[in-house]
Amino acid sequence: MLLTFGFLALGWLPFALSIVCVGVYPPAAAWLLVVGAIVALVPLPYVNIPFDAVVAWLGIALTRQGASSYSRRNLRRRRA
Repeated sequence: MLLTFGFLALGWLPFALSIVCVGVYPPAAAWLLVVGAIVALVPLPYVNIPFDAVVAWLGIALTRQGASSYSRRNLRRRRA
């Protein structure tokens, strides 16, 4: 069971770092996902609550129309 949580956290970590680099989601949520994935490696009770909250935040940002503005703003910044 402990190994499963470690693999889960290590699986989310590259995804979180790619979100930070690409800038598709809000930057604060992306950085909190990185922190949540690292903290999820610690096998303590209730340590996944912040991680679950950030995943919910990313889901809400994905379903809103304004979520695409982050990627447009990032593309303009990189092209300029």
